[in-house]
Amino acid sequence: MKIATCTASLDGFGEPSRTDERIHLLFEILRESQKLQADFLCLPGGYLRVKSISERDKFSHTIHNEAKKYGIAIAVGID
Repeated sequence: MKIATCTASLDGFGEPSRTDERIHLLFEILRESQKLQADFLCLPGGYLRVKSISERDKFSHTIHNEAKKYGIAIAVGID
């Protein structure tokens, strides 16, 4: 099993208004992880910050679907 991990910029960290931007970066990381033939991607806790549980669930579903397209399991913190 190949595991990919990365650090995250503090730019946008903890800011719910920047979640969409950080999701797009996450998708880029998934593409790069696929090129590296990674099976699992691990991002830092708190990588994303949301305003509500329903928003958390929406982003979780979006991330799951995107990771599934690349065939990569993912662990990412959504606070």
